[in-house]
Amino acid sequence: MDESIEFTAWQIVGMLPGGWTLADAGDAGGWQGRSWRIRLVDGADVPREVVIEAEAMERHGPVEALRRELDRVYRRVARRGLLG
Repeated sequence: MDESIEFTAWQIVGMLPGGWTLADAGDAGGWQGRSWRIRLVDGADVPREVVIEAEAMERHGPVEALRRELDRVYRRVARRGLLG
């Protein structure tokens, strides 16, 4: 995966569920090894970390991989409840 690929804060915020924000305004995360990590705060002010693997970016493209991972995290939170 080309590690010159980066997400902007606007790309991420535009895909977040209502009430969710970046943990640090303007911090869109960064590469750690072969994954892009983003720190978020959900609608109940619970910190969350989203990890987009380089393999998923290669398979689906960076933006689609981001969308899929955000959807997966949101569904897991919704299934368990916001504080679960």
